[in-house]
Amino acid sequence: MSSSTMAVTARLLLLLLSALAHVSASTLNVHVVPHTHDDVGWLKTVDQYYKGLRNDIQNCRVELILDTVVRELSLDANKTFVYVEMAFFTMWWRDQSDATKQLVKQLVQNKQLAFANGGYCMHDEAAPDYVAMLDQTAVGHRFLRQEFDYTPSVGWQVDPFGHSHTQATLLTRGVGFDAWYFGREDYGDLLRRKLAQELEFGWFRGQPSTEQDPGLAGLMESGNYGPPPGFDWDPTRSASDFIQDDPWLEDYNLDGVVDDFVAKAHAIATLYRGKSDATCRLCGTCGGDDANQPPRWCTRLPDSAPATKTHASNVMIKMGSDFNYANAYGYFKEMDKLIHHVNERYGDQVNVFYSTPDRYTAARHAESLTWPCLGSDKPNDLFPYEHRGNSYWTGYFTSRPALKFYVYEMQRLMYSARILEVATRATMSWNVQKLNAGLPTARLALALGLVQHHDGVSGTEKQHVADDYARQLAKGYDGTMAFVAEHVPQLHGTVPSALKFAPCAFANASICTASESLRGGADTKRVVALYFNADTTERKEYVRVPVAETAGLVVRELDANYQPKGDPIESQVVPLNDAQRRFRARYLYSATSGKASAATTTNGAVAQLVFAISVQPRSTAAYSIEIDKMATTNARARPSTVFSTSAVMNQRVAVRPTALGEDLRAPGRSSKEQHSSGTAVVLESGVPVAISTQDGDVPFKVSIALYNSSSGNAPFVDDSDNQWPIGRAGSTLPVPGLDQYPGPNSGAYIFRPNSSDPVRLHPSSTNAVVTAGPIVSEVYMSFDATLSATLRVYPDSDEVEVNYHVGPLMEEGSADAKFAGSEPSITYDTAGAVKSEGRMITDSNGYRAMPRERGTKPGYEPISEPAAGNYYPITAFASIASDTTALGVAVDRPCGAASLTDGAVEVMVHRRLQFDDSLGVGEALAEDECLPEEAGGDLVCRGLMVSGTHRVVLGSADGMPAAMRAAQRHNRHPLVALFAADTGSLDSEKASTSSTSSLAAHSERAEPAVPPLAYVASVELLEAPVVLRKRSSGGKIHALVRVSHMFGPGEDATHMTPVSVDLSNAVGYGQVTDMVEVTLSGNQALAEYDAKKLVWDTSCHSSSSGGDRQAIRHDDKGTEVELHPGDIRAFEVTIEVSDNIEALR
Repeated sequence: MSSSTMAVTARLLLLLLSALAHVSASTLNVHVVPHTHDDVGWLKTVDQYYKGLRNDIQNCRVELILDTVVRELSLDANKTFVYVEMAFFTMWWRDQSDATKQLVKQLVQNKQLAFANGGYCMHDEAAPDYVAMLDQTAVGHRFLRQEFDYTPSVGWQVDPFGHSHTQATLLTRGVGFDAWYFGREDYGDLLRRKLAQELEFGWFRGQPSTEQDPGLAGLMESGNYGPPPGFDWDPTRSASDFIQDDPWLEDYNLDGVVDDFVAKAHAIATLYRGKSDATCRLCGTCGGDDANQPPRWCTRLPDSAPATKTHASNVMIKMGSDFNYANAYGYFKEMDKLIHHVNERYGDQVNVFYSTPDRYTAARHAESLTWPCLGSDKPNDLFPYEHRGNSYWTGYFTSRPALKFYVYEMQRLMYSARILEVATRATMSWNVQKLNAGLPTARLALALGLVQHHDGVSGTEKQHVADDYARQLAKGYDGTMAFVAEHVPQLHGTVPSALKFAPCAFANASICTASESLRGGADTKRVVALYFNADTTERKEYVRVPVAETAGLVVRELDANYQPKGDPIESQVVPLNDAQRRFRARYLYSATSGKASAATTTNGAVAQLVFAISVQPRSTAAYSIEIDKMATTNARARPSTVFSTSAVMNQRVAVRPTALGEDLRAPGRSSKEQHSSGTAVVLESGVPVAISTQDGDVPFKVSIALYNSSSGNAPFVDDSDNQWPIGRAGSTLPVPGLDQYPGPNSGAYIFRPNSSDPVRLHPSSTNAVVTAGPIVSEVYMSFDATLSATLRVYPDSDEVEVNYHVGPLMEEGSADAKFAGSEPSITYDTAGAVKSEGRMITDSNGYRAMPRERGTKPGYEPISEPAAGNYYPITAFASIASDTTALGVAVDRPCGAASLTDGAVEVMVHRRLQFDDSLGVGEALAEDECLPEEAGGDLVCRGLMVSGTHRVVLGSADGMPAAMRAAQRHNRHPLVALFAADTGSLDSEKASTSSTSSLAAHSERAEPAVPPLAYVASVELLEAPVVLRKRSSGGKIHALVRVSHMFGPGEDATHMTPVSVDLSNAVGYGQVTDMVEVTLSGNQALAEYDAKKLVWDTSCHSSSSGGDRQAIRHDDKGTEVELHPGDIRAFEVTIEVSDNIEALR
């Protein structure tokens, strides 16, 4: 045995001995776990929570929690505490003296202060992308490892509203956890699991290399994370009576409190499997003198309890809740009394002691049980969450769609910026106390870490908190974009001094000051558009630039010296449609800080210039746009042909890219005969009826499902007595009364329409506008005054791009004006052509593809709400398929999706509600925007307007998984676009040097540097190695690199082969000279974790075909690593780079 293996083994032994130090083999061991649940934003902002501001909203102050807890732990070595949210802890740590820091380090070493989860926040599990979940976890894990040499071993997702497959795989074993515990689960499944003793289980289908070894998932018996009723002793809440143990005083209650606690501990124990005899333990019926005189705390098991009548030897009692322990002395005083008196009176029956989740986990592991398994041969999760009848938490999948998009846009920017950080070897002055403060992306990374919170990107916070998240992101954006705008032009080549590049942040509202300044008579001679591709695959796509001038525009590609090269590029001018003009007018003065210039008002953008570009991997491409009315017709941008309504009425036409002046396809020939390449939208009477592909026409219709929110039609039913700890004794599923509960309003969390049959809005044929040209052809459809969509088709593309504009909702005169709340979904319907038979595929946080089946919940009762209960979270795509044909929709932000009828997929795009759902937020989800509508004008408040893009594919069933993954990759890594207005410097200023524009010289390689089946999920520059214990030296940097296979196991039959990728190519710059595989949060070597992890005996080992599933072994060779379907692997690497950036090109 090697010395390193012996060290790890010794460490594991010490952990187990520590965990079992208080455990008794002959009694029920009650692990009292003091904890606090501190939201990093919900009713108050993260800073308000930390400093105790706005206590009129919620009375809490996190800094006092940590102050007083540390004091109490330091006074008694038996006391323990578990903390979770590193966002707060790092704030507090920054303010502490060296003496306090040393004290805290001693408490951690003594295992009194433990950390569960250990991420920057407790992230949501529906809305975040898996890379964002890992990134925010890594921030906290890296801090804990560097400050305390601490690696969390237990996950603690006690408050998120449903639980994902991604969490159960990547965020458990993947980040070094032995187990993870969660609080919320569907009320029906919770009761079933209590009665079947399946509250703790293995979760099947992890990564291929760990499928044989699932971690333990533990569901809290109450469905929440607070103490048992009667034991909530936080002085700020005073929810329960304190212990009065002085017999000389009135209201002596010690006997009742002690007996109640022991009774509840034993009742909880019966819900968890074990080997102890429950009948003997609970009621003393094992014979002897006391057989007929059970103790006062005897609790009878319900008739429906398992026949084995055994129970766990260890139970965990959670003592704490939201923002508890601001006065830790008071809470610990009550627990001290409880522990003392219970052990004194019933020490032969129960053993009560302070503990932590990792100690409890080790004790449960020592019971040597066989654990049930969630799942079989298909990946699965615990969505949707219904906490009582008719109350599905599926609204938050879509709540605050603009914030969700902003979060994802910032994640996309950070990916590109982090690639640039490696490329430029950004100067670092990283101090752990400042958490990466020296990196250009540091502030954005922390803002993104905050907003992954389960009341952040979920959209379930108060409005002022959502505004604060956006402000934090904006501050991070400023520094990151300044870095990007400085270095991307340099990486392209030698930058003329007159070119000042900047982004067009409002380009999606057709606003771009630089490009709009190009017009007749203006000083701007040309506009330079610069694009950076941070991905490892070539990007070929069509870009859109707002323009004020439509005649004589010429597009040319520029070389590394920003000089024109080659012939002009084909381009097309597409006029803005009504919705685009409306959006532009709404945001114009906000985009220009209230001071819009003539270039952006009366002389502003009237069209978009569209042209095709190609950008090599990790490379740049630059283009000039200028007015040259002397250029040939072929060189100038083509005008679009706009067909009037009458031109497309009363006939069947196929809309596709066309030559200049060419009419639309006339009826009489099949679309298959007419089809040359790409996709066409077939119209009848101006309305889409089919998609034309090379295989013929498939019915295709687009409509809006406009759900009118329920306003609630029954008083609240208090059934709390029936929810704890086992529900109604002897009941069968579903629980009588709960499934018939009429339910609450739709709110930030809950989606509950007043009818499962929505108002169906179809496009108006009289308002249809068809715009055709050689680059793009479009069909603009208006459904209502505030609801529209534009279908776009491009040459040689199998996708239909759908650009939608929604809002303001519930405006006077609109179809939803009198609704209690408006919740629109765009429906893509094949009219039954895709015989999906109730099945749908959705992504799980962008990681695995999840099978869904309409109308059922895996393992328990049918759903009670036909619409709300069939909605699932998506962050990337949803698809349906028959044997031969499939329909897929890729999205640009998290949202809810459903397939409520065969052959159709609907995606919710917005929500505006008049009522709250009474789940804590205390305000209706009714987002307004207050913006100026004229120069110097007052702010005008209107409902939120949302614009977004769906990529719709209608094609073969076999090709749909690859099409969805390609669209997901496209959306995940958009090109970074920068613009500069040139007043003539390119004519007079000639660069003296030349260079190639490909940073990693991919264009010179015969084979792609990173194979298409491989995906570089993230590259993050490190100031110092976490696992490779060597400090940075001249010419060397360190990075955390995550690489994955593009597909999951069984997802796509044609792409199930392993793929190898060289980590030097994954990084893209320099040469990897040292590497070690690490956990996905990068806090420890994977081999170190494998040597010490707890292995659980579960029923997850068998497949339906019989026998054990074999874990995959990777065939790595040097810096070339192998990836199997479903794999995501992380490596800490040392990179040797050149001092001269030119050498990297």
